[in-house]
Amino acid sequence: MKRFFLSFIIILVICLVLPLKAQDLIRNSSVTGICYAGKKVNRIYIPPPEEFFSKSGKKGNASVTIYYSGFSDLAKTAMEKARLILEAMLPADAKVTISASWEKISTDRVLANSSITGYVGGWAVNALNPVAIYPVALAEKIWGRSINDDPGGDMLLTINNSINWYLGTDGQTPVTKYDLITVALHEICHGLGFFDSMNTDGTIGWYGSNSIPMIYDTFIENNSGKRLTDTLAFLNYSASLKNQITGGHLYFNGPVLSHYASGGKAKLWAPSVFDAGSSISHLDEDSTLKENSLMTPYIDLGEAIHDPGKLTFSILGDLGWINTRLVHQAPKDTEEHLADILLSAKIESDTSYNRDRVGVVFSFNNFSSSDTLFMTSPNSDDIFNTIINIPSYNTELQYYFFVEDHFMRIFRSPSFIELFRYKIYIGTDTVKPVISHTRVKYYLETIDTISFNAAAVDNIGVDSVYLEYKVNNGTLNYLGLK
Repeated sequence: MKRFFLSFIIILVICLVLPLKAQDLIRNSSVTGICYAGKKVNRIYIPPPEEFFSKSGKKGNASVTIYYSGFSDLAKTAMEKARLILEAMLPADAKVTISASWEKISTDRVLANSSITGYVGGWAVNALNPVAIYPVALAEKIWGRSINDDPGGDMLLTINNSINWYLGTDGQTPVTKYDLITVALHEICHGLGFFDSMNTDGTIGWYGSNSIPMIYDTFIENNSGKRLTDTLAFLNYSASLKNQITGGHLYFNGPVLSHYASGGKAKLWAPSVFDAGSSISHLDEDSTLKENSLMTPYIDLGEAIHDPGKLTFSILGDLGWINTRLVHQAPKDTEEHLADILLSAKIESDTSYNRDRVGVVFSFNNFSSSDTLFMTSPNSDDIFNTIINIPSYNTELQYYFFVEDHFMRIFRSPSFIELFRYKIYIGTDTVKPVISHTRVKYYLETIDTISFNAAAVDNIGVDSVYLEYKVNNGTLNYLGLK
């Protein structure tokens, strides 16, 4: 219990210090994914999934954009095939941008590597797990809004131009070459979140940014079912955690994966010699079946895998690519004497959800106590409503919404309910409006008209904004702003 309390204090301090706006990225410059060249010949071809062929090779539901640097036309054609496969598989509202470079990688046996351009705290985007860090592409998917600059990309992808590549798109990779489509799919999946933050110096092991884990980290467990991010089982920065990281018996376990995978969980690559960017960020090389082997650490000669497979897409689904979003426009504070208030929320989900488990938890005493109401959809669509009775005037209502999806995951909005909740004050307005204006220091003498800009914000709303001014020592004038 003491460890949990200490962890919560650390999280609380970080949340207060770090920006709580989704637009404020935690920038990243380190490599987060590596694909190694295998030494074996493994001539297999796993064709693209059915979803790709049902699109007839056309643009799929998602939007994946690649900005190229140094690629030949043939190499671009292979990359475009990988892009179309992902577009057909990712959810409709997914938007991913990739900055790809064709250049020499000096590290031995590296086919390609990738790095995400930034992280976002889960609390800032109402993620299912708010106390985790999310790669920017995934954070944008969860938030439903763009966060970074599009040309900069959500991830940087570097393809080693010194490799003997097969640039065809038919999967008939010669035994002397490596398949570019396979490697591109592999590295892009890393950029979508298929990577960990575990590390070790040989003595202790650790993870996370300021001890807040990457979302992938939170699903890693040992063969006894103990999560590596459970600090009651394994302290961060400890020898016991290091032993787990290099122990060879780690698994990814999540509700989506458990639903689709026959074994219920997926064994991860956890060799005794730790390799940053490879260890734990891949499926196990030896035990993973070939139809799911895209995300194993080595891609062999002649190996063409054009289907990420159920394991990979289930893992991506657990990370947040299968998401449910609660959209709500909170009412403003009011001075009206209300007997009740109507609350409404829209459900946007990549899967089905339990329509009988959509509700709101609310309180009138800062959640010293609370009540729950289940919501209904009058038009049998995705918009749910409920009415909350207001006990008295000069009262603050605090609340959050919840919904249970097909995989029995409980999504909330706001998601970090211990710190953030929707609030409405019904009573006498005592909050002053805030006006912000940047003063222009000087104007040229030739200017005969001056433009004034100001932003006015109020908890109830702004009716009118006026400019009070006088020229030199003249009379005082007023001018309404639009």
